Amino acid sequence: SLGPDGVVRTDRSPEGVKAARLGTYLTVGGYYFPDRFPAVAELVGTKLADGRPYDVVRVTPDGTPPVDLWLDPDTHLLQRVSGTDGRDSFAGRVDRYETVDGVEVVFGITQTLGGGDVRLNLTAHTFQPVAAELFAPPSG
Repeated sequence: SLGPDGVVRTDRSPEGVKAARLGTYLTVGGYYFPDRFPAVAELVGTKLADGRPYDVVRVTPDGTPPVDLWLDPDTHLLQRVSGTDGRDSFAGRVDRYETVDGVEVVFGITQTLGGGDVRLNLTAHTFQPVAAELFAPPSG
């Protein structure tokens, strides 16, 4: 990973690899691509958060700890995520979707990890082909 200080860090420990796989699965929306990102999914049932019901599906991508995906029961859009990366518990809440080329894309999310909140806001999204070399690990 490339830290905010610009330093490249590599963690090849079993826990580090599991956390990286899970982070990648969630970041790229691996649940939308079951052929590329194999996982086992099971319906947990209905859970409440902030007074609202959600349909919760527990997903265990290959080589990672399980993660709970909280879906809006009416739209089936992902609204929350919770789990552990093997070390730390985390949660995420979708704050805002926008429609891009007919696809609902998350434009705002709040993540909680280690007792702190981080808000992420996307300003633009474009669907286009991307060169494979852009996904190579950073050198260093």
